[in-house]
Amino acid sequence: MKEASNTLFINTGSGKNLGDRAMLLNLALIAKAKHPGKIYVSDDFPQNLVSEVSALKYPLLYHCFGRLNVSQRNILSKAILTGLMTLFALTVLLVRLTKQKPLKWRFMEAQLANAILDSDTIVFCGGGYLTDKGMLECRASLLTGLFGVIAGKKLLMTGQGIGPIDSFISKFLLKHVAKNADAVMVRDPNDSKNLLIDLGIRPEKIFPIGDDAFTLPAAINKQESVNLVPKRLAVHFRISNFTSNAQNIASDLLKVLQEKEQEGWHIRFFIFSENNQHEHKIIEQKFSDSLTSLQVIKSNDPRVLKGLIAECDLAIGIAYHFLVFGLTTGVPTIGLYDGEYYRQKVCGLFSWFNMESMALAFSEATGTGIKQKIDAAWKDRKSIREQLEIRSKELSVNCSEFYGKYL
Repeated sequence: MKEASNTLFINTGSGKNLGDRAMLLNLALIAKAKHPGKIYVSDDFPQNLVSEVSALKYPLLYHCFGRLNVSQRNILSKAILTGLMTLFALTVLLVRLTKQKPLKWRFMEAQLANAILDSDTIVFCGGGYLTDKGMLECRASLLTGLFGVIAGKKLLMTGQGIGPIDSFISKFLLKHVAKNADAVMVRDPNDSKNLLIDLGIRPEKIFPIGDDAFTLPAAINKQESVNLVPKRLAVHFRISNFTSNAQNIASDLLKVLQEKEQEGWHIRFFIFSENNQHEHKIIEQKFSDSLTSLQVIKSNDPRVLKGLIAECDLAIGIAYHFLVFGLTTGVPTIGLYDGEYYRQKVCGLFSWFNMESMALAFSEATGTGIKQKIDAAWKDRKSIREQLEIRSKELSVNCSEFYGKYL
């Protein structure tokens, strides 16, 4: 009989971001199959997926901070408030440790303490949230890990894209969480590992293996796969705080897509965020009235998105997991990026597949640059697909072996 083990997953973006959701769902499914214990997921995880993995919800410390709109305040008041709220959460945790039974208090910190104490393992599920670009999110996650250390819980970090991190506090928290983790699996071959080594983490504890969504199964769209339209181009584009310069290349991309339509291509635009300010605005303002073949793809289940991307002949986009889904299903994929944060993410991802030349910086993403990349990928599509399929199998084996040993 499998030994029961309760697992608490930390992932701050799974409520709105389909990429974060993909990683959390994949690990929850693996944990459920591996042992019959409880699974704790963040309180904003979609209910249909919570039911599928028989999970329990708990409030993230980051969401506890959110009650007072901490992120909207000035630096001084933000520091004071987060310090006081962290101290309060720690006090609640210590009370829960002393009582040795669940707290019946209804506020969020008590529910968080109950979930931590009921867990055997706390898993930092993959993502790019350990960065000073989202400082509050980063520190709240790391503090939760330290709460787990205080409570004597096992720590594991999987699929992490770490950095850039420059502040002393974030580095301090990361160092002590990673130091106490059984293993740290990182999703880029160099940057994350080098940052951890610089913090004093032993190299033998760090495993550059890949992303937590590499092994997520794709849903098969049986209804449409019988009558596939030839030459489908999967597209993702967004303008957000992380990709504010994307506005500069939106018009060039649109012109290339219009040209491809005239050549017989059908455009599939994939939604990877449920925040209406991101992809939705681009569709409304630029794409919907200009592309006659445009099909907008939405689903709260990332397996559906992965299955529909797999049906396409080429893919081009910004979102990290849009690119993951294209590469791991053998679709020749072009990644667009801007800035150090996304350079590390996108170039690190493409290096796993020996496809670094398929990553295109915004500075090179002129109409001509985008068109040349698409045309080259289409010309070499057979060899690219073969290479992607071979590497995907190898990476899947590596990820599965890690999860089998540590999760």
